[in-house]
Amino acid sequence: MKRKSLAAVFSLAGVAALAADVSFIEPLIVPRPVEMEVATNVLVRLDAVAVECATGGDEAGAWADAKARAWFGKTVGVSRRTFAGGPVPGGDEAYELIADEGGVRIRANAPAGVKHAFSTLRQSAVAARGTRTTEGRVLPGLVVRDRPALAFRGIHLCWFPGVTYAQMERHVRMAAYYKFNYAVIEPWAVYRWRRHPDFCWPDASVAADDLGRLAALGRDLGVTVCPQLNVFGHAAMSRFVGGKHATLDLHPEYEPLFEPLGGWNWCLSNPHARKLLSDLVDDLHEAMGRPPFFHIGCDEAHEPTCPSCRTFNYQSLVAEHIAQIAAQLRERGARALMWHDMLLSEVDPRWEGFYAKGSTRAGELLAALPKDIVVCDWFYGAPTNAYPTMDHFKASGHDVLVCPWQNPDGIAAQGAAAREKGLMGLLATTWNRAYGRNHATFLIAAAHAGWGTSPARYDKSFGIVTVATHERHVGWDMRVSGRRETGFASDDVPETTVVDP
Repeated sequence: MKRKSLAAVFSLAGVAALAADVSFIEPLIVPRPVEMEVATNVLVRLDAVAVECATGGDEAGAWADAKARAWFGKTVGVSRRTFAGGPVPGGDEAYELIADEGGVRIRANAPAGVKHAFSTLRQSAVAARGTRTTEGRVLPGLVVRDRPALAFRGIHLCWFPGVTYAQMERHVRMAAYYKFNYAVIEPWAVYRWRRHPDFCWPDASVAADDLGRLAALGRDLGVTVCPQLNVFGHAAMSRFVGGKHATLDLHPEYEPLFEPLGGWNWCLSNPHARKLLSDLVDDLHEAMGRPPFFHIGCDEAHEPTCPSCRTFNYQSLVAEHIAQIAAQLRERGARALMWHDMLLSEVDPRWEGFYAKGSTRAGELLAALPKDIVVCDWFYGAPTNAYPTMDHFKASGHDVLVCPWQNPDGIAAQGAAAREKGLMGLLATTWNRAYGRNHATFLIAAAHAGWGTSPARYDKSFGIVTVATHERHVGWDMRVSGRRETGFASDDVPETTVVDP
């Protein structure tokens, strides 16, 4: 990012500067723009926004007008201008934003770029000073030219028992605010299946309408909400350390549908189990509005203990099942996403340290998978000198998403590797830590890894106040009304509904 003098900034913009007796800080925008020039001693009043959009101009203009009035004040409107001057470099998500004495102007190739520009604008503006209540917003002089580095920038969110709809809505809104374009939501036995209600907890709180509302919200804000259902391992729909099984603990009659030892895997030799999974996939995909991706899980599965499954070539049985689910999704207009670890043999020395959990025949499973399945290569550690699994899966003919977790340096390194290797993108995982200062640091790291820039400040204290400010913006949009609906967690000391590993 470049930072120039006031004169340099606005000579580049081709306008004269509006000087004022102010001293702004440089806006802490997440993710930091690819190019941003700031005039900290220039005050721009946010009275109106001019929008030029090459395609979808009416849609973009109507959206921008509604958001300008909701976010910046009822009197702040949008004027739509004819797109001129050639395309903005960087594709549909690219944008240009200028704030100077002529006001605020946005140029974008498509509505997605306009939405990203509005996120940048909102993070840059503050309430005008000197009044008891907000009477307008101001920002420093800005010239921003911005575009993402990765096509797929996703965040994986677990909907555990105890997580409220409002908390999940906040996560989706923050994903859009930080310019992620996908959010994968994994309900852990909290979704009330419409055709098979026994396969969730009796107090399951999430209905199809809830998922539909989240998907619609995501579409409005620019993030595509996609479902996850584990169709191989994790059949308990509960965390392994809890020893719970959402179905078998309460319904022993369904024992044949699961592997005998623990019920951790679905019994893939049982056609009734596979038909049930097909129904569940249809249900979840339909509830979320038939998005273009569906995560089928398939990680950390156990060796079969079923006397029928053990008579099969198990790798072939698993491959056939996964291929059938992928074909079902293909017919619904979606691609399957799948965790990587069962596709690598745990005894292969090439994958030491890279979470290989498959059998000695894991290579056969990988080779048998349809090529349109996207492999989600998860690695949760600090940076390493090379990421051989990424190359391995790319060479197999599959698109690859890198999937880091909480380590900020590891997140940055994997984002860089995805860009250097020409991979599809990044799916950052939250699991059971979507709260607190670790989550704030994670959000900053993951947003920048997908966008291809580095944070302005990376220390935890600044990260927390920056993310807390943006979480507050999201809270205003949600019209929160009480303490537990605000901030990073329901309470200052998080409750047991959000647990550590």
